[in-house]
Amino acid sequence: MSLKPNVRAAVTFTVLMFLLVPLLIGALGANIGPVELMIWLVIYVIGLGLCLLGGRSSKSRSRSAD
Repeated sequence: MSLKPNVRAAVTFTVLMFLLVPLLIGALGANIGPVELMIWLVIYVIGLGLCLLGGRSSKSRSRSAD
């Protein structure tokens, strides 16, 4: 199964973000509160938006090259 590059980037980003949370909690013994979770959520949403934006811009570049 072949995925578009922006979908592949979004899936990779999602997996890395969700693996990062337990890693930080376990390894660092960090106290995760609502502020930290909101910061994580903002970073996650912005990252997904950048994945989608990067896919759209690469598509428009390939159309302009044709």
